[in-house]
Amino acid sequence: MEPRAPHYQDLNEEFNYDKLAIHGNLPSWLEGTLVRNGPAKFTVGERALSHWFDGLAMLHAFSFHGGEVSYCNRYLRSAAYKRVFEKGRLDYEMFAADPCGTRFSRFMTALVRPFSSEKGSIPNANVNVAKIAGEYVALTDLPLPVRFDLSTLGTLGLLEFDDPLRKNRAAGSAHPHYDAKEQATIGYLVEFGRKCRYQFYQIKEGAKLERRVFAQMEVSEPSYMHSFSLTESYAILIEQPLVVNPRKLLLSTRPFIRNFEWRPERGTHFHLFHRQTGKFVGSWVAEPFFFFHTVNAFEEEGVVHVDLFTYKDATAIDAIADFAFADRYPSDAGASKLMRYSLALDGTSITSSTLLPLNVELPRINPAYDARNYTYLYATDLDSPLEQGRGRSLVKIDTKAHTVIPWSQSGCCPGEPLFIAAPGATREDEGVVLAVVLDASGSHTFLLVLDATTFKEVARAEVPLAIPVGLHGEFFERAF
Repeated sequence: MEPRAPHYQDLNEEFNYDKLAIHGNLPSWLEGTLVRNGPAKFTVGERALSHWFDGLAMLHAFSFHGGEVSYCNRYLRSAAYKRVFEKGRLDYEMFAADPCGTRFSRFMTALVRPFSSEKGSIPNANVNVAKIAGEYVALTDLPLPVRFDLSTLGTLGLLEFDDPLRKNRAAGSAHPHYDAKEQATIGYLVEFGRKCRYQFYQIKEGAKLERRVFAQMEVSEPSYMHSFSLTESYAILIEQPLVVNPRKLLLSTRPFIRNFEWRPERGTHFHLFHRQTGKFVGSWVAEPFFFFHTVNAFEEEGVVHVDLFTYKDATAIDAIADFAFADRYPSDAGASKLMRYSLALDGTSITSSTLLPLNVELPRINPAYDARNYTYLYATDLDSPLEQGRGRSLVKIDTKAHTVIPWSQSGCCPGEPLFIAAPGATREDEGVVLAVVLDASGSHTFLLVLDATTFKEVARAEVPLAIPVGLHGEFFERAF
């Protein structure tokens, strides 16, 4: 087997470090736990996965208390974990990769059914984390959140909903929104079957664990969607022209995303629903594009603005995996742009503008500005190669002034930047940005703390091991 870049090397062991070495000065108010999620094992014997999104899920917790930082990591005890660590097999359900990668792949793939988890089995939820109805959960594009203990990161089992909505033969968003005013988590389901539907739902805090549908739409060929947007009045589904025949999907033995077809003639549809009444407002059709992550959306004088990172087409699914595994970004096919689509509410007109032609991803904003007019976002550069000692960058983007402030360090690869507001903050960018940064030599990782206003380093906590490049995370105001 060829040597792998440090981004793509297995982290087989689980660690506890009660006190990390800190350089600089942590803000005294920073108390709580940052939990990161992402793939951390890609090989079994001589077999290796070919796609970043399919590695085994591992949770990483950085806990801040009294000016100190502790760290621990745990694999999610999923059905996939058991097949790999207990049976030594690389044949679990996957998003994009063939589980074998040899001429026997057809036989191996036939052992699994894409996105049809067995009752009670725990999926490889390696994308994100959230707190839903008081429970800490790991998430993927399946409507099967996996509960974990925030103090130990131990896997507790599935989050069982008390409702009749689908758990199998369905997909959902790994990026739910939380409405602090309504005290509700909002998400969507994509239901596959004889009749397919998009469904928006919300889960109220303090009530029974019920996903209450407030809007829905029937569709013949569902689109692949990974995230969605909200404004104060509307829920917005962005239906890109990467679609699937539901019958073929349910009978398929191919990895989930390989069943979808790129159909650019369909264009990209923005579907708006009123959040209070569930009424369908309308659809706006734009040019075809692919996307993973929305940034934000807001209303302004009869117009709904939707900001997101777009790609030319669905080849970005594989190109972005190479971002994690390769020393350089492979081609323009996977280059992103920060776009704004403006939907006029008095008709069907839609306009688009490029806010910045930067090749960046993994966007985060101040969560208090979700669904509101905002200025700042933070993201990770996809463009800078790691060759010749150069490092990839974190960026702070001003969407109104169209300016960028970068942070980088030679030979380092940062993950998603997460904004944490300072107590009593009066400015949108008053707080810190946290990011896990991998030294490309593969020797160590550090947790970077940036001043969110100046984007200058204020502190870092050293972790004496290499944490593979992860996907998403969240900060919870509780230390363990």
